[in-house]
Amino acid sequence: MLCLCMPGYAGPQCARCAPGFYGNPMVIGSTCQPCHCHDNTDPNMLFSDCDGLTGECHSCMHNTAGTHCEICAPGFHGDAVTAKNCTSKTKRPLI
Repeated sequence: MLCLCMPGYAGPQCARCAPGFYGNPMVIGSTCQPCHCHDNTDPNMLFSDCDGLTGECHSCMHNTAGTHCEICAPGFHGDAVTAKNCTSKTKRPLI
């Protein structure tokens, strides 16, 4: 028997989270939540941008880091989430 899964769920009985979501629907009270990587992961890796159980983002890009690619990587500064402008701290402006 195949089920028509709600958004975020996958599998023959909707017993796992769909790609781009994380959680453990087999645990009572747990749900599948969308990955929150702040668009700082490779868009070509949409289906593997975060860990399926923990939601931790994989392969942060654009000089970002953190569990959800929410901070600038070491040696960079700026706003990783809204402005998306993590730049090198050693970069000097052109005169």
